[in-house]
Order: sequence, then C-alpha cells, then structure tokens
Amino acid sequence: MLPFISTEQALNRQLLNLRQEAEHICGGKAFILDLQPAIGMDAGARFKAYVDGIHPKSQTYEAMGSYAAPLIWQWLKEEKEA
Repeated sequence: MLPFISTEQALNRQLLNLRQEAEHICGGKAFILDLQPAIGMDAGARFKAYVDGIHPKSQTYEAMGSYAAPLIWQWLKEEKEA
C-alpha cells in the first residue's frame, strides 16, 4: 500500500517521492494498492479526510475499505487464474 498524501505540504514532497520510489521498485513485481483516490488529492478533500492532517478519520477508513475491496477481489481472482 502506498503512503497517503497528507494536508502537510512540507511532508507531501517526501511522501510523493516515497510513493514514486515504491512504484518504481515494486511495479510489476507486487500488488500495489493506492488508496489515495478514496481519500482525494485536492486540499479540501484531504482536510475533510484526516483528524489532524495525517491520521484518517473513521469515515475515511470506511471509504478506503469500500474502494479497496473490489480491487483486492479482482487481484485475487487474477492470481487464482494465473
């Protein structure tokens, strides 16, 4: 799973670099789960999603689970067929 983009701009550059490096190293070798679309990328969506700018609210965890479930099921189905 890739790290989340926060509301802390100073931290986000490091997080974006870490996300890119993880994709570069693991891409095609491991299932990479990016839950950021469930949170949102724009500042307003991120502000609503986090308790303190970094830690997700319970509703955000629910949204991430709903977003991730079909992706994981599809990955498992493809793995079973491979």
